[in-house]
Amino acid sequence: MPRQARTASGTGIYHIMMRGVNRRNIFDDDEDRQRFVQILGGLLFQYIREEIEADVIGKELAKIFSQEEREPTIQEIMDASRKAKQKADLLLGIKS
Repeated sequence: MPRQARTASGTGIYHIMMRGVNRRNIFDDDEDRQRFVQILGGLLFQYIREEIEADVIGKELAKIFSQEEREPTIQEIMDASRKAKQKADLLLGIKS
């Protein structure tokens, strides 16, 4: 019988557990584990960066739609994209 689904977290924070088949070790040694954590951290960082950029681009383009009631030009889209990348870099502490 399948396990009952977990309820959603009120904070949106979850603890992730991973196990091998039959509870065997997933990693051969600490170096394997560290490499996995590096890869996972990189993916998480990229996801956060993309979310920030999408939010900024959406807000910039929404201003044009709502204030000027027209579709943005290619140049305005490119400007919004550049501005989004700069804001993401700033929020994530990346030096350009």
